[in-house]
Amino acid sequence: MNIELGYLYQIIDSITNKSIAFAPEDNSESDILNEVNRLKQKIHSCVPESKCGLQDFIHLQLTSIGRMINQIEDVLKQGIESEDHRKLLEVMLFSLEELLNYLWKYYPLEFDLSIQPSTSAMEKYQQENQEKIDAALHYINYLEISQDLKGIIRDTLYLKLSGTTTYKWISFNLELINYLCDNNDTQLSEEAIIGRLISRQFNHPRFYEFCHTVVIEKLNSLSAISDHYRELIYMRKSLIQIPAFAVSLYSPFSEAIKDSLLKLFDSELEFLKELDFINTELVNSGLLDSTYKVSLSVKQLAFYIFLNVEAGIIIEQKATRIHQYVISHVSTAEKPEISEKSFSNGYYVHNPEDIRRVSEKLARMLAIAQEKY
Repeated sequence: MNIELGYLYQIIDSITNKSIAFAPEDNSESDILNEVNRLKQKIHSCVPESKCGLQDFIHLQLTSIGRMINQIEDVLKQGIESEDHRKLLEVMLFSLEELLNYLWKYYPLEFDLSIQPSTSAMEKYQQENQEKIDAALHYINYLEISQDLKGIIRDTLYLKLSGTTTYKWISFNLELINYLCDNNDTQLSEEAIIGRLISRQFNHPRFYEFCHTVVIEKLNSLSAISDHYRELIYMRKSLIQIPAFAVSLYSPFSEAIKDSLLKLFDSELEFLKELDFINTELVNSGLLDSTYKVSLSVKQLAFYIFLNVEAGIIIEQKATRIHQYVISHVSTAEKPEISEKSFSNGYYVHNPEDIRRVSEKLARMLAIAQEKY
């Protein structure tokens, strides 16, 4: 079931086609307002048929009203000779916009946020929220966040991002404006703002490109592959833990931002695994040695590492991690493979002979250092 817009369509047709059968002069502004109020009451009191739920019913009305609004705007752009006719169309346009706002307010769950607002609706958004937009942008200018993120937020609030503007964009902006203005007494971090945008399903391609760049730059700042892996695991965990506070996507034709970023993390992790596999193949083929060989025995090596920890050269305090790293990267003259048990014994139990041999090595190192000095 659809509401009747025939009366309003007749007025538009009589103005554009100069129809004598239905003269717009016979219709006052109050007649149009009364007609729109009648439509509002009809929607509000309508009981949809069993095959058409409330959401489908509201979507149908939105489509019809939106189509009429676009038609009125097109007629006004073309120009109207009669000032009275122009005012009549402007009243109709304003009334229909108010009807859409009414449906948005009282049917928030059924309202189709994916529809495109009219030009007048977007202008109204700018005018009514200009002061708050200026305050929000003034606030982020003083935050220690990247210029790229500031530019994305600025273009978002001014509805300048690429793509088709929808009511979802306006709804998202209103919430973002309140979020920024409510936190103007605090110093929001870039991480906090990114997390907020992700939780609100902000999946515009430009924001994904920004997040992609942040991740890659962070990884490029790390030298060790193990650090890459550890950072990716941490970022992936942090992303998964961000709750979603919005159902619909900001850009309906783009993938959800969390899904896109998870694919990025997974692809980077898979790449690191492939590197590790290649490294293993090189080691197994003899093209790359997997360990460093030392002239010390296992117990002497363990005591030498113990001294490094005690002297503060090695700052890792977990002995287990130290032991695992050494036995996987170092081999001795007596044993090509070191067991964790034998290394642990030498680390905690120090034989006088082993202490003497290590002391000789250290004395030699000290002599070399003094010669260089």
